[in-house]
Amino acid sequence: MNCFKKYKLILIDMLKLKVVLILLLFLSCNNQKTTHINTNPISSNDSLSLDGKVISDFDTFYSNFIADSVFQIDHIKFPLEGGISYCDSMQILTKLNWRFLNDAPVKKEISSDSIKISSFPDHVDIEKLRPEIGVLIELKFRKIEGAWYLVYLFINAC
Repeated sequence: MNCFKKYKLILIDMLKLKVVLILLLFLSCNNQKTTHINTNPISSNDSLSLDGKVISDFDTFYSNFIADSVFQIDHIKFPLEGGISYCDSMQILTKLNWRFLNDAPVKKEISSDSIKISSFPDHVDIEKLRPEIGVLIELKFRKIEGAWYLVYLFINAC
């Protein structure tokens, strides 16, 4: 019986390792153009990004968020809503198990991937979709008391 428990623990550890490796693969790709969809009109107080569609100070925040791990952890509302789906279970993301997130969620990994970014003055939602799977990664950022925070992250690791 003891041998069976050890085997089960090894399988669980291997599954976690595979998920981490897949997540790292998702997060390491960064050579594709992002498709931006602005679903809110531009106000006179907003500044435009280079593509003219994503608005506000979110661009500056996001650049810092994906480049600086300390800045990132300080701009996440824990416990984070969502989590990592392993098909038969869901891992809740806390400050203790958080891993640095780079810009891969908004990068296409294969040509059929699509990125949807919905931007509003007080929130930005980002989804990476794959036709045969659906949502791969979903992030929700909210402006709270004048500062941007990641409030939701879903990763499909099935």
